[in-house]
Amino acid sequence: MKFVYLCHKCHSEWTSVDPPTRKDLCYLCHSPIHACLNCKFYDTARSKQCVLDEAELVTEKDKANFCEYFKFRSSDLSHVTAMTSDMTKQKWSSLFRKS
Repeated sequence: MKFVYLCHKCHSEWTSVDPPTRKDLCYLCHSPIHACLNCKFYDTARSKQCVLDEAELVTEKDKANFCEYFKFRSSDLSHVTAMTSDMTKQKWSSLFRKS
């Protein structure tokens, strides 16, 4: 299972080995990386939209912030890899299908 860190806006992969700082921007769309929408604790079902009650309220979830609890949300790409592999096999078989 491969886990990657993706930008909340354009879904490009964050490739830096260092954790994002407040100043870091997405390489592709230039959105702030250290933002609630990229945090693993972000939860729209909660009153402050954060799982952690001790975290301070951040009103603009897509903007860079100083939250010390920020942890990059990881995404499991194993299902995407499997889906892409199946699609590739189907395309190849359709190319060489006998009439």
